[in-house]
Formats: sequence, C-alpha cells, structure tokens
Amino acid sequence: MRSVPGMVAFLAILGLPLIGQADSVGERLSADQIRAQFVGNTEVGSVEGFDFVRYNAPDGASTVRVGNVVDRGAYRVTSDGRSCTRWHKFNGQAEACYRIYRHGDTFYTIDRAGGIRATFKLIPGNPYHL
Repeated sequence: MRSVPGMVAFLAILGLPLIGQADSVGERLSADQIRAQFVGNTEVGSVEGFDFVRYNAPDGASTVRVGNVVDRGAYRVTSDGRSCTRWHKFNGQAEACYRIYRHGDTFYTIDRAGGIRATFKLIPGNPYHL
C-alpha cells in the first residue's frame, strides 16, 4: 500500500492538481524567510520523481544537478514570496515561480494550481561544489 506522501508525489508527477495540498504541507515562507534560508545553501530532494541537488549562490546564480545533467541559471525571490528560476537547459529557458512551504525540516515547492512540484531539505553551504 502506498503512503500518503508517496501518493501525493505520484499525483504531482502526473501533473494533476492537488487542491488543498498547499495548506496541508506546513507554513508558507515569506520572501524574507526564503532569502534568509536559501541564499548560500544547497537544496537536496526530488522534483517530478527525479533526485536533484541545487545550490543558490549569494549573487543570484543557481546551479542544479538532476541525475547526470548539470544546468546553470539564475534565481530571484519576488516581493510576494515566490522563488523563481530560469535555467539554460531546463524548462525551455522560461522562468518558473513557485511558493515555498516548510513542514519541520522539509520544504515543498507549490505550483499555481496548488500541486506539490518538489520536496527537499536544505544543507548549509555548497558541499556538492556546484
């Protein structure tokens, strides 16, 4: 039998909206909270079923490794508390923005439809040398 988090991740991979899920994954982070916790640190987790590691440099540059593919891009935090990235290889170079929620030491990115796009934890600094 699948666990509830496993089923939520499975539905998110299929692209099905998870109405109400955003409210159940914890506290929504403000722009200041995102900047304070993410800048200069590394995210380690899963996005759409793929493991990833992402470093957010203090200068706004971001580097991500998904499987054996490394991509570089830029990130910004909007005044209304969304984390936005634009990659050179991924997502057709289009900017994508997500709300970020935290439950304990786990973070979730939530898309506009309320679906969970990624789950991850933060590691201080850049231990993967991205």
